[in-house]
Amino acid sequence: MKDFVFWGIVIILTVFAITIRDKYGPGVIWNLITGKYHKPRHENRIIMFLDMKASTTIAEQLGEQKFFNLVNDFIGDATDRILWTKGEIYQYIGDEIVVTWKLKSGLESNNFMRCFFGIKKVIDNRKAYYLEQYGVVPEFKAGIHEGLCMVGELGVLKREISFYGDLINSTARIQGLCNEKNAELLVSDALLNLVSDKSFYLIEPLGAVSLKGRVGQIEISKVGLAG
Repeated sequence: MKDFVFWGIVIILTVFAITIRDKYGPGVIWNLITGKYHKPRHENRIIMFLDMKASTTIAEQLGEQKFFNLVNDFIGDATDRILWTKGEIYQYIGDEIVVTWKLKSGLESNNFMRCFFGIKKVIDNRKAYYLEQYGVVPEFKAGIHEGLCMVGELGVLKREISFYGDLINSTARIQGLCNEKNAELLVSDALLNLVSDKSFYLIEPLGAVSLKGRVGQIEISKVGLAG
């Protein structure tokens, strides 16, 4: 009987842990339990805003339920590459995914760029599935930047770890320039300057740009795969 109770408790705790992990992402619940971000702290982070292209048009064509399923499939396919490159999913904003890396993890093996192009490869490999299910293959664009931001717990009844600062706003604005610059991926030069091996990438400097709501300019580049 004691063994039955013991293993029953183990199973319940395991299921609970898996459920929490799936809801909040790897490592997040542990940070909440240990209170790592109970007091807000500055951290050097890499942030990526990744957004589906033409989502409004696609939603109108598919209808709400089918579009929801499409976004869910897209997020599922993207998540594998995000975790594989040591990224953390910060938020879902509609069909947009906000991903963050600690600076060291993001720069390791160029994880932040391998993430973007890895997602592209996964979606391309699943092209037949998307065409069969939805009649469209999701395309996406992204902006990536690095810098200091404030990280801390937010909320009372529902707590979450939130990121604040110019880094978040600037990255979102960089992503917003993708259509104007005819780019799938825009990366700040400040981040690219930290990359030691750029041989696998085609980098086209676009110079300094002004970002809405931000004083001063920031230099960005269009990034693609070489070969």
